[in-house]
Amino acid sequence: MLLYVIYKEGDGMNTLKLFEKEIEYKDYDCSYNPNIFNKRPPIFNFYLQLTEVCNSKCSFCDKSNCTPIEQDLNKEKLYSILKELFDRNLLGRISITGGEPLLFAKKLGDVLKIISLVNKNAYVSVNTNASCLEEFEKIENKDVIKEIIISRHHYLELNNKNIFKIDVATLDKIKEFIVTNPQLKVKFNCVLLKNNIDSAAQMEKYLDVVSQYNINEVRFISLMPLTETFDNLYVNVESFIEELSRNTNAGYLYDKDICNCFPFVYISSVGVPVSAFIRNTKKTTCEYLRQFVYTSQNYLLDGFGGKKII
Repeated sequence: MLLYVIYKEGDGMNTLKLFEKEIEYKDYDCSYNPNIFNKRPPIFNFYLQLTEVCNSKCSFCDKSNCTPIEQDLNKEKLYSILKELFDRNLLGRISITGGEPLLFAKKLGDVLKIISLVNKNAYVSVNTNASCLEEFEKIENKDVIKEIIISRHHYLELNNKNIFKIDVATLDKIKEFIVTNPQLKVKFNCVLLKNNIDSAAQMEKYLDVVSQYNINEVRFISLMPLTETFDNLYVNVESFIEELSRNTNAGYLYDKDICNCFPFVYISSVGVPVSAFIRNTKKTTCEYLRQFVYTSQNYLLDGFGGKKII
């Protein structure tokens, strides 16, 4: 599998020869100055879509209540791809996502074993809706996991359950999980939704509540147009970013016209610092490599919804 880099002038892109294909890729770092972007070497996050199956019924998600036919994991293909990319120093963190990965503990354990064989020091995170958090203890090779990212879209239990439309772990259960697994870093992802977390005040309330449950990192994410409910649920985040910025020296972190983020530290009402950021996504797909995505159908893509590489 031939892999090398050729420099090509362009607007923030170089060309990467990867598995006998020339692929344009993002070659710059995000910047606090929207007009200045520094070059960076080709290092990419690797998203491994363990499954498309999800047990939740979130109205804003295109994987909601999805039950397609499960594909077997091509262990040899995944191993060879990861080994090549790690050997060439092209990979950053590995994020295992879905669907809902914890629905398939055996398959997840197989993936973790492959990762550990390729690079025992890889930084691996798992994304989950926390509906079956108890399955974590059944996962083989779980010591490979460094981080659990839990989707949690409201600080109130009933509101959060109504969004998922299934039973998910309560904050008390999540706190118990954190205490039981001190080796793990646990973060929350919160999608911003109208009539839920849809203002600076609601965001601050969210941070105040979760800070009491050993959560000290939260990512607020603007809704993407994946379903027909988008117009009814979308929240324009610009207004409350502006409101939050009045009380902090933080600023926008720009990724050209793709997205912009607002990272900040919030001191909660109980005096706990929480690292947070708001991600304002403007494009859902790009015409060049920004991250690797290995799908549940055993394809390697140049991004979510991107082109097939191998």
